[in-house]
Amino acid sequence: MNFSKSFILLLTVFCALYTTNAQKIGYVASQTIRDKFPEAQQAEQRLQTMVDNWKRELEDQQKVINELDLEIKKNRLIWTDQEKSEKEKILERKKKEREEYATKKLGPNGEYDAAVALVFRGVEEKIYAAIQDASFDDGYDIVWDKSSQPLAFINPKYDLTLKVLKKLGIDVDDLE
Repeated sequence: MNFSKSFILLLTVFCALYTTNAQKIGYVASQTIRDKFPEAQQAEQRLQTMVDNWKRELEDQQKVINELDLEIKKNRLIWTDQEKSEKEKILERKKKEREEYATKKLGPNGEYDAAVALVFRGVEEKIYAAIQDASFDDGYDIVWDKSSQPLAFINPKYDLTLKVLKKLGIDVDDLE
């Protein structure tokens, strides 16, 4: 066999092996899915209601602190040292209570973090299951999330977002 025939045969075998072992890769835009998924929107609203209540409580606590601080400033000349000292202790305690409340609710590993995990657990499980179903249906081996891992470029034909939305029962006619 001459060189060109050997090269063509080798190239054909290599291409055949490569195409039979190639992995099919797709992607989804999970943020778009969450934005269109009514259950995710409801979960976001529940979470926002909790946060709004906490913020309202913090504002109320701050008003009490501001009023007490103003009272101390107004009466500093007519109060005895003992009265002024007692009010300043109360003021410091109120500031500390507010700070502790804010940390407990909104700080790292606080109630907000726990609420996010709890409120979105079911939503995320449904989205993950829909991604798996769409991936298996079309034979994808790997699916990237472009919302969390930006991709410089990927052909839109590998976008599974609409298929996932359909799996979740969302009308996608206006998105296609």
